Amino acid sequence: MFDTTLLVEVDTLAPEVAPTFDQPLTCAHPEASLQASALPEASVHYRWLAPTGAVLEGWQVTATAGGLYEVAAEDSLSGCLATDTLHLPAMLNPPQVVVLPVDTLAPPCVPDTVWLEAVPLQSGLAFQWLGPPNAMVGATTAPAVGVVAVGSYALVVTDTSSGCAWDTTLTVAQHTSGLQVTLFGESQIDCIRPEVSLVAAHDGSGTLVWLTPDGHFASIAGDTAVVDSPGTYIARVTDAFGCSASDTLVVAASFEAPQLSLPDSVARTCAPPEAMLVAVVAGADSVSLSWAHDGLPLPASGDTLVATDAGTYVLAATNLANGCVAFDTAVVWLDTVAPAVDAGQGATLTCAQPFAHLQGIVAGPAGALGLFWLSPNGDTLP
Repeated sequence: MFDTTLLVEVDTLAPEVAPTFDQPLTCAHPEASLQASALPEASVHYRWLAPTGAVLEGWQVTATAGGLYEVAAEDSLSGCLATDTLHLPAMLNPPQVVVLPVDTLAPPCVPDTVWLEAVPLQSGLAFQWLGPPNAMVGATTAPAVGVVAVGSYALVVTDTSSGCAWDTTLTVAQHTSGLQVTLFGESQIDCIRPEVSLVAAHDGSGTLVWLTPDGHFASIAGDTAVVDSPGTYIARVTDAFGCSASDTLVVAASFEAPQLSLPDSVARTCAPPEAMLVAVVAGADSVSLSWAHDGLPLPASGDTLVATDAGTYVLAATNLANGCVAFDTAVVWLDTVAPAVDAGQGATLTCAQPFAHLQGIVAGPAGALGLFWLSPNGDTLP
């Protein structure tokens, strides 16, 4: 009988594993090499579990996602297993920046430059503005740049520590104000309307200003202006860009009264028992006439009046085009004092003296007196 001895060795020592990476993930370096080493190297199998859930095989693998990686090293001879983890840093976020709203360009209004501006929310950012040739003012590598032409402008922002970039396009449009203003109102001040109201009609999107180089405003209340002087009046509406629209209305003045002339005084005599007042009217195409006697209106409306009573007569001539009135006055006085007459001594006609010589005496106001004799039968004697 033979005895046999079998030596059984116990191999329960797990391999020691040490994972490393060559560089963190950045936008400039979007891949990292993960490596693991363990002893004994010849019989160890490596398996990686990525944070995305993917399983990678080998002692060296390529990682494209940041996070926690677990590596398992298994000794193929003993079946012993060792694990370890590493955290792979990742700097893949775009730069943190806020772009301010873009104004519209409004040449020839003011301003004639629009500023494009980005506000960085972190340090270490580089800026680059791109746009049409000769359209930008200032450094194109600054957070803000001025532009003087409409068009599209690109902004590229780069995180200098990670290489991550972010870009956007800004469009600068031509400002069109669309402002409109229309000036309404009477174009003449006169005796009927010594003041006129002007109204500026607009959509209210701008600021209204009233101007006049040679007139005068009696009052201004918003969209309405009252003027009391001839001149040129302007309503101007201006928007926030300095663009404006205006309208002009010229107000003329008409204060011409008719030219009117009456005789200063006229006598009303016994024969005829009336006085004729004749007016000379000129200086207006359309005139209305009215008469008054001692302050009381008369029904007459022509340029001739037959006055039968003494007193003061006033003629008013109104220019119907502007309401201006001219006045003139005539005084009618009575010339009705009869002369004193004495026929003298009577005489007797006889056969021897068939005619008689009559001689009268007349006394009265100075001036020519008309004398005539009447016979008993009513005949006028020569």
